[in-house]
Amino acid sequence: MNKILTPLMRGALILWLVCLGWGTAAATLAPPPILIDPQFTERAIGLDLAIFEDKTAQRTLQDMRSANYAAQFTPSTKQSPSFGYTQSAYWARFELKTNIPLVLTLAYGQTDLAELWCANAEGAVVVQQRAGDHVPLAEWPSTYRTPAFEITPEANTCWLRVQSSASLQMPLTLSTPAAFADQRVKDATIQALYFGALLVMLVYNGLLAATTRSWVYATYTLFLLSYGLFQCAFGGIGYQRLWPNAIGFADNVTPFFLACVGVTSCIFAIILLDLRQVAPRFYQFGVVVTALLALNLVVAWLLPYSHAIRSIFVLAPFWFIFLLGSGVTLAWRGVRVAQIYIAAWLVFIVGSIVLIVVAFGLLPLNAFTTNAAQIGSALEFVMLSLALAYRIKMLQDHVAQSTRQALLAQAQAEQATAQAQLQQVQNQALQVQAELARKEAEYTSDQLQQADKMASLGQLIAGVTHEINTPIGAIKSSGGTITEALHDALVQLPPLLRALDAPTAGLLMQLIEYANTSKTPISSREERAIVKKATEQLDAAGIAQARHKAVVLVNLNAQNDIATFLPLLQHAECERILQAVGNVATAI
Repeated sequence: MNKILTPLMRGALILWLVCLGWGTAAATLAPPPILIDPQFTERAIGLDLAIFEDKTAQRTLQDMRSANYAAQFTPSTKQSPSFGYTQSAYWARFELKTNIPLVLTLAYGQTDLAELWCANAEGAVVVQQRAGDHVPLAEWPSTYRTPAFEITPEANTCWLRVQSSASLQMPLTLSTPAAFADQRVKDATIQALYFGALLVMLVYNGLLAATTRSWVYATYTLFLLSYGLFQCAFGGIGYQRLWPNAIGFADNVTPFFLACVGVTSCIFAIILLDLRQVAPRFYQFGVVVTALLALNLVVAWLLPYSHAIRSIFVLAPFWFIFLLGSGVTLAWRGVRVAQIYIAAWLVFIVGSIVLIVVAFGLLPLNAFTTNAAQIGSALEFVMLSLALAYRIKMLQDHVAQSTRQALLAQAQAEQATAQAQLQQVQNQALQVQAELARKEAEYTSDQLQQADKMASLGQLIAGVTHEINTPIGAIKSSGGTITEALHDALVQLPPLLRALDAPTAGLLMQLIEYANTSKTPISSREERAIVKKATEQLDAAGIAQARHKAVVLVNLNAQNDIATFLPLLQHAECERILQAVGNVATAI
């Protein structure tokens, strides 16, 4: 058995050593030249590069062309080489076989310095250009928002040196001038659509914030503004359009705007989801995260870019835990606003993940993958606007419901007050009835006593019978009238009081009290003058049958307060009211 295994093991070892040697040799081979044929338009050249790390960041083109350093270049294994945050400078070398001009695009706006040299077949340098946000824009070979270099047809070997305080990346694309022009048009269209839509949303929500004085609209507007400015700084548009002469300004403004995005997004989430009321623990956590992100607004101007951006990245997990955790918790509870909110952030995260995957070379560069973060953020902003509109609608419905409840409570209170007033009027009517009954009883008792006295004195006053019979008859007639009036008052007054509203019933009772007041004796002439004056007042007030009603008011001793009782005289039941008051006054 051992005799069989020993040759097999030797063969396997020899095969492994051969493969290892072949792999080592293959790793040192330079990538083949990039062949530019007549059908060529554009091509990502990440895998066509040989890479060298210059840890001193001091090496020159002459060093890179020497045999010692030329042998240290290693083939790239990524379509979009990425080296993270580093102090080193990285060199990329590639070979060309072309007879037409080309454009080399470095599609990363956070590049501080990118320098390109190309030599012809004889070794003479025919291209020497540089770009980046640490280079004056006037020295760029192209006004594109990221570094773009013009390569002449004589170029044979090219060296690209890249250095940045941001994450160092080399998403390189080689294209013809026509293809590059088309790409610029497409990119400009996409950027115009994105920032145009963002500007419309910014202005719209800003006007809503100003007119409604709503904090939720104000913070959402600041969130949109912060993210838009961050995209300008990160994508190179800021240096291209907003601050073209501010060398290195993006190193501070990019982490500053990113911190602004963090602060405004947290405050917006707190207000939108009403975390202080519905999720106090998330509210407290969010306040702490917001305060820490706010510190980075200062850190961005005090520390280098790599340190400032890393400070934010340290907080990023807590930032996303707060934004997503609060949304997921409330969405799980069935809060509709939170469901829309969490869907919006998930769309944004998907777009960001696509951008990261592209940065590592796992997806190809195209119009979608390059702008995935912008597409995701645009969809996020639209969905957050829907969530905001839904929240405002819920608040309006809540206010409307509260208003309806308040009006219902007010109506019930007014009804209770009216019932209490009606009960008071009814009690006053019962008191009047009791008073009338008492007076009728007293009058009947007086009549009986008078009859007894008359019977006992009948014989003593027989001589004056004729003279006494006359006043007695008058008294009997008056008593009958009072009794009849009292009966009418008792029959008419309670139904009338129930038919009247509270204010009118109160005036009726007040008129009865006037009628019960003792009248000052006046002559017939004075009485006629008073009636005439009352008639004139009633005529002026447009009262029908003014003289008749003036006589009644004078008889009821109310001639001095005619204005008070005008509502009674204008009432549809005026005649019943005056008749009832007259009966009560007669009975009294």
